[in-house]
Amino acid sequence: MAVPTNISIVDLVAHSRRMLIVEAEVTGTATVSTGLVEVEHVIPWLEEDSAATGTTVSAETATQATYPGRITLKVWQPTNSSTTTPTASSTAKTVKALVIGTGVVDH
Repeated sequence: MAVPTNISIVDLVAHSRRMLIVEAEVTGTATVSTGLVEVEHVIPWLEEDSAATGTTVSAETATQATYPGRITLKVWQPTNSSTTTPTASSTAKTVKALVIGTGVVDH
């Protein structure tokens, strides 16, 4: 599992939600623990400009019953210069994600 290099917590008054910014180095796919009890929403982005390489990022909440508080981050790159079908990135990229959820796991 990838270890987040930076987590910032901001309390959201409405509905007792918390909003986090998570940062992790991702090669292909990585599951990241957010420190939340339950993740409801995740919005990822690449830290660097990816326009030249065609690199994209996606995210999903991990199965909360099996992996509570975790998200899955995926970095994609074109297969090659003539085939733009996305394939898992073979180069590590810095990914940040806005995560909204409930509770905080006691450490």
